[in-house]
Amino acid sequence: MNFPNFLEGLTFFAKQSFRTGKIPKIFKITKIVPIDKVKNPSQFNHLRPVGITNFVMILLEKVYVGRVIEHINKLNKLSEFQFGCRKYHSTEHAMIQVVDNIKKEISKGKVSVLVSLDLKNAFPSVHREKFLVKMKEEFQVSDYWLRDYFQDRKQFVEINIKKIGSDSESNRAGTRECLRSKVLYVLHK
Repeated sequence: MNFPNFLEGLTFFAKQSFRTGKIPKIFKITKIVPIDKVKNPSQFNHLRPVGITNFVMILLEKVYVGRVIEHINKLNKLSEFQFGCRKYHSTEHAMIQVVDNIKKEISKGKVSVLVSLDLKNAFPSVHREKFLVKMKEEFQVSDYWLRDYFQDRKQFVEINIKKIGSDSESNRAGTRECLRSKVLYVLHK
């Protein structure tokens, strides 16, 4: 198969998936491979689960998120202070904004306090139904493709090339292992 034919086939497949709102179940299976965080791990928390997803699913996600972000940017719905997961808005910009605000308040003779929270597992904590409603109502994004994306996701753990257990459905796998989960989380906030 030469590259142009592959690209045409992939483009046709992506368009069909977005038009019909359907994703083949085979693309919704994620292999979880535990990677050691420490030398000679003896507990589960010494392992980092890495999800390996079908590359076609990754491409679909990337195209979908790109389209959604382009649409939302046209609507101008995101706050100017939303720095994460936006083009030309890095975490460095967020830090500059914070430092500037603190300096400004100190120059006025005020005291500034910074409270920083690190939400453990913030991305998988997104409530799907609320997220879908927000995407539809606030951002005018149809939810039919996303609903199928979140349904029937399966994952299995593989250790030393040995499959452990059977395929099991995961209630939160759609947001947990998605490479663009940060973008979805930002839009949910």
